[in-house]
Amino acid sequence: MSRDDLAKAALKLANAVEHDMNGSMGKGGNGGLLSDTTLRAAHEVHAILNREKTEAAR
Repeated sequence: MSRDDLAKAALKLANAVEHDMNGSMGKGGNGGLLSDTTLRAAHEVHAILNREKTEAAR
């Protein structure tokens, strides 16, 4: 995974958190509760960071 992959995953996570908090154009959102989409995005960022950490330790 590259830094570009990490940046894309982090942006996806940030957008998902923003949507969960505020919705889009005043509609939707989850009132601050985390959606499955947000949890998956967080897991993706976590997996990329762990992969880079493992590769750096080799």
